[in-house]
Amino acid sequence: MSGEGRRTLRYDFILIAVVLLLTLFGLVTLYSASYLFALNQPQRFTSGLTPLIGNVTACALMIVMFPILALIKLEWLKKGWMVVFLVLITIGFNVLPFFKPFQRNDYAMRWITLREGISFQPSELIKIVLPLYLAYILDKNNDKLDSFVYGPLPPVVVTALFCTLILIQSNLSDAILIALTSMVICFIAGIRLRWFAVVLLAIVPIVHRLIFSNKSGRWYQRITSFFSTEQSSADYKTQIDFSLEAVRAGGFWGKGIGQGTLKIRMPEVHGDFVFASFVEESGFLGVLIWRNRDFWAY
Repeated sequence: MSGEGRRTLRYDFILIAVVLLLTLFGLVTLYSASYLFALNQPQRFTSGLTPLIGNVTACALMIVMFPILALIKLEWLKKGWMVVFLVLITIGFNVLPFFKPFQRNDYAMRWITLREGISFQPSELIKIVLPLYLAYILDKNNDKLDSFVYGPLPPVVVTALFCTLILIQSNLSDAILIALTSMVICFIAGIRLRWFAVVLLAIVPIVHRLIFSNKSGRWYQRITSFFSTEQSSADYKTQIDFSLEAVRAGGFWGKGIGQGTLKIRMPEVHGDFVFASFVEESGFLGVLIWRNRDFWAY
């Protein structure tokens, strides 16, 4: 083949090494946080798919998918049909948890459960597809962003649709995160500040009603307990209290990887509170290194 027709593949070995290092470091941290949790609650992992095995499986799947996804050309993501297809697929996946065959339980309909031990949270797709859609539509209407119809309206409609699906799934935190992400992208794209004011005036009453209309509800209890300075034994604050205790126990040097003891008191330490287990074992020094990982990689 001629030089012009030959496609040269170049690899960033430093980037690959950093990604692998962070992945392995994350797996070690997860194992340290979850092995006692899985050992003490065998009834939750009857299929054998413990948190560590589940994440190792996910990492292996991503390694397999990476070269396949790398074949997707950026030009394809600039085409309207591709963006619409991704949005429709994402909406379809986020509707499935409302159907009984795919539900894990009635308390939080946010998972697609294929079989025991194998489940998927479809709202994670929104965190990828929504920025792609916003980038496409804001770039397409770049010269008409001052117009309400071509500027803020399309992002508001799609973001509101996704947030509504997530709220019905009883996942307030992800809905807030996605709404804030959408606003940041729109601000960077050049949407006028007056439109943000209009959107906020519409959102604030809705959020206030969702949270404060039911003072015995889970959202209200979690938010008020989070900002409360009093120690509480209620289920809504137990995780927060235990995690703060673990962070304080880490001190400067930490107890050492695998030596943490307070992590066994946190009901779901392998999930949202894995960082508390990491701080207990690595201390302030480990947090300092972790927070500056991008600097060291550079």
